[in-house]
Amino acid sequence: MEEAMVKFLIQKLESLPFQVTETFLGHEDQIARLTGTFKEITSFTEVVSRIDGDAAILSWATELRDLIFDLENNIDEFMIQMDQQSVSDKRVLNDGFRAQLQNIEGRLLQNVQRMHDIKLPTANEGDKEENIINSEVMAEAREYIKQLVNKGMLQVKEEEGDGGMKLKVPFMHREFLVSENIFTIINADSSLPKPTRRISIYTDIEKLAFNLKDLQPRSLFFFENQGPSDGNWLDFQWAKFLRVLDLEESGIKSLPDEIGDLIHMTYLGLKGTDINELPPTVGNLQYIQTLDIRRCRIAELSAEVLKLGRLRHLKMFKTDVVGGIKPPPGLGEWKNLLTLTGIHPGDTVATELSELIQLRRLGVMNVAEENANELFASIMKMQSLLSLSLEAKHSFDGQRLVLLESFSPPSFLRKLRLEGQLEKIPSWFGLMDKLTNLRLGFSHLSENPASVLQLLPNLRKLTLWQAYDAKQLGKEFCRAGGFPKLEFLMIASDVLEEWTELEEGALPSLQYLHLHSCVKLRMLPEGLQNVTTLKTLNLLPLLDDHLERLKLDGGEENYKIKHIQSISVLPMSVLNSLWSDPESPCTQQGMVDED
Repeated sequence: MEEAMVKFLIQKLESLPFQVTETFLGHEDQIARLTGTFKEITSFTEVVSRIDGDAAILSWATELRDLIFDLENNIDEFMIQMDQQSVSDKRVLNDGFRAQLQNIEGRLLQNVQRMHDIKLPTANEGDKEENIINSEVMAEAREYIKQLVNKGMLQVKEEEGDGGMKLKVPFMHREFLVSENIFTIINADSSLPKPTRRISIYTDIEKLAFNLKDLQPRSLFFFENQGPSDGNWLDFQWAKFLRVLDLEESGIKSLPDEIGDLIHMTYLGLKGTDINELPPTVGNLQYIQTLDIRRCRIAELSAEVLKLGRLRHLKMFKTDVVGGIKPPPGLGEWKNLLTLTGIHPGDTVATELSELIQLRRLGVMNVAEENANELFASIMKMQSLLSLSLEAKHSFDGQRLVLLESFSPPSFLRKLRLEGQLEKIPSWFGLMDKLTNLRLGFSHLSENPASVLQLLPNLRKLTLWQAYDAKQLGKEFCRAGGFPKLEFLMIASDVLEEWTELEEGALPSLQYLHLHSCVKLRMLPEGLQNVTTLKTLNLLPLLDDHLERLKLDGGEENYKIKHIQSISVLPMSVLNSLWSDPESPCTQQGMVDED
């Protein structure tokens, strides 16, 4: 844990003179000396993180953590004060901050001296531990466990006779997690020890806001559908150091203007809230990198968001009442933006997108004739694009998705999502040799898209949601060797009745098959028994008589699926009873959020 904290602090110290040049002007030498000393400590933390229960090390680590917390507080407070003061007051603040850094530097040197006085294990003991680390574990998890052990986050407690091993959290880390509560899950009656940097809340924050005023947390998360109905709970005095604020599904209806005072904020998550606008002061969040407003009630963004010069990820998506979100004119200001989803391409937006050639991920809604030429011309300039989502307005209701003949996606595209009716299979489908993930939603094609898609060499995940209007699938859906790397296949179809045959050698890598909303399907393909890689099969829902044929005892089609480890089914009779229940949680599935 100390190793991670020190490395995180080093990254922060190294970035300060570049990200906040004016604020830290004149302090570069002090910051450089502190950075160098912490780098010296890093090699020591890598070693002691593997030593369990040493009192001297635990005392030294506690002192180091206190020092790190104090330095972080000093830096964050200095940035806030400098942002608010006049030039003359800034000189006084600079002198005070210089003295604080000198004090920290003196304490740090004493900590380094204590570090050198600690006796470490002998080389033989270290070799023995390395041998334990390299012990054979489950193949799928081995590399992850080894990394955690190497970082000191886990320790090998004892080896099992069958080649496995028991693991434990090292004493120093366990004590730290319990006593320091760097990550605390609380309810209204919880007492919160200091320091508490990251807080997860399972209850209404208004009931416990008074407990937070002395903690000055850096991260605040909500879980479950609980939280404040308005923004009055956000007290600047305890929230001023927040870097991460996640209010997902919290029920909050508005943000207070004081949100703009949280100048350290790098992540603001409002997904699934009832917020319908962002306060103008959000433009003060100069360090924010991620703004997540998916499934809010925000219809358009004001010009203030263009002031967020360091914004890298802007995640938006529709609700029942809002389609694509309209941004303000001037998208070219976002030179650092890598992710832009859920955007409405109306007015000048489709043209302005051509300035965002650095985008890695783009999601556009309300694609229509009136914006198609400008939109697709802009997308074709984004040669770094890895993920693209295009959706027609009301795609689930038969709206056509416009795709120009002249359009061809960027060559490095890995993920593609098309929502809306397609007149034909795009001519460029067969050229996407780097594509790994494809979803066709409500395409309602009359020709089989798999005839082209099965030739894609790197496709690993395919979702065909109401994509192909055929009553029957046969061996032409996938020939021998087709879909060579496909691991996940989901098919949803209101009209599909039979899947008759799979050639031997088809779908050679398939692990997960999900037949969803195929309410008329009465046959699984002959040859499915030859797909030996298949681990999971979901049939949701399933005709009752088909269920009888698939049963373990006496089912005439059971031989097709008996090799599959995990099978989930939902009989139509059960589904109908759920739909008839007014309190049933059943909802239409298939509409996916942009992750």
